[in-house]
Amino acid sequence: MQKIRFTGKRFFSAESDVSAYYSRLQAPDWMKYYLCLDEILIEDVVEMSDQGTYFCPYTQTTFSRGEKVCPCWPRLPMGWNWSVYFAVVLADDLLEQARKKLERDLQQGTTSLNITKRGYIEAFDGPFQGCYIDNLFSMGVDPIVVDTVQRYMTQEFEKHGLVMSEDSGACAERKLLGVTLHGGQNKISP
Repeated sequence: MQKIRFTGKRFFSAESDVSAYYSRLQAPDWMKYYLCLDEILIEDVVEMSDQGTYFCPYTQTTFSRGEKVCPCWPRLPMGWNWSVYFAVVLADDLLEQARKKLERDLQQGTTSLNITKRGYIEAFDGPFQGCYIDNLFSMGVDPIVVDTVQRYMTQEFEKHGLVMSEDSGACAERKLLGVTLHGGQNKISP
């Protein structure tokens, strides 16, 4: 956030947070088997059909009562370093798709920003769109444009099944990602 500079202008920001982001991201097939628990009877972990079977939608396997299985959480576990990698790659991709769609639909250019990148970004008008894993934000000098950019980002994420738990429109002051944005004073402080 502190890399963005609006030279001498009041600015606004909007933000959204993806609900249960990691739990919504399916682990790659090669990885799922590393996320398994120890063996247990199938009927101890899932509800069996009247015929005494269970069809696993992930492995495409039918199990019968009395079989031992190794339950697997097919989603990315939060806190695992590879989860952060996959989450950031997906967020960057969706951010870029939203940027392209916004430019195509409204001829409104934005600067995409993954805040892990280095260096200052000077802006005269913005708008900026950015993310930090599952926190989406937009910034600019026009609150209507900021809200439009934010809406395009959230729509792109929601189109991929990533619903928002929080969504806040453009305002001149807010706490965001550990800093306070004072848009009316053109200042960002810790």
